[in-house]
Amino acid sequence: MAEIERRGFTPTQTPFDETLDEHRAIRRTVQELTDLLGEYHVGMEAAAWRRWMSGFSGKVFGLRERLLAHFLEEERSGLYQALSERLPNLVTRTHVVREEHGQILQELAGILTSLTVFQPTFPMEPKLLDRTREVLYRIVCHERKESDLIARAYLEDLGHYD
Repeated sequence: MAEIERRGFTPTQTPFDETLDEHRAIRRTVQELTDLLGEYHVGMEAAAWRRWMSGFSGKVFGLRERLLAHFLEEERSGLYQALSERLPNLVTRTHVVREEHGQILQELAGILTSLTVFQPTFPMEPKLLDRTREVLYRIVCHERKESDLIARAYLEDLGHYD
């Protein structure tokens, strides 16, 4: 038990808590990428550009891998089926949020392709930077919508939702 608590897990943590913790971690990664985008500027020295590009590419790759695992876990766990059952008046919204998974992963894959296959040169094409900002914003919005649905279902289970 002490080992579990030392690792940051508590025996009373619910799947709801675990999902919210994962959403917070995803938002932290998105913020790190947003901060990296803010550090990019035309006129960087070659060594700084290579370090920036390496860190940026690695973070985008890591975010896509994390989201892939996160989305698969949500699918495997039956989260969306449970949300639809508990919130029948929000089935359409739940479906729309679920469909965003594939879109977000596809957009990140496109950015990674641009970063690896096409080997961007300095300065980077502004469209790639803008695409990245847009998908990061969509991820934050998606996670907020998902957290809202989960919170509504949780409150419904407790009998506190009107």
